[in-house]
Amino acid sequence: MQINRSPRYKNNLLQILEYIAQDKVSASENFLCELDKLINNLPNFPFKFRKSKYFNKVSLENELEIIALSI
Repeated sequence: MQINRSPRYKNNLLQILEYIAQDKVSASENFLCELDKLINNLPNFPFKFRKSKYFNKVSLENELEIIALSI
């Protein structure tokens, strides 16, 4: 599995990081570091996170597939 970060992902992430940095820059840096670790580990553990019983499984799976394809 290869993970590609789309321009949309990068733009949204930048907005999130700027928002977090307004309060504390180091928290923004830590968030980015931890997020990158999780994303970079996805190819090694693609089924690591369980599905939630609280969401409509079919629609959530479709949304995640769309997000994964756009990353």
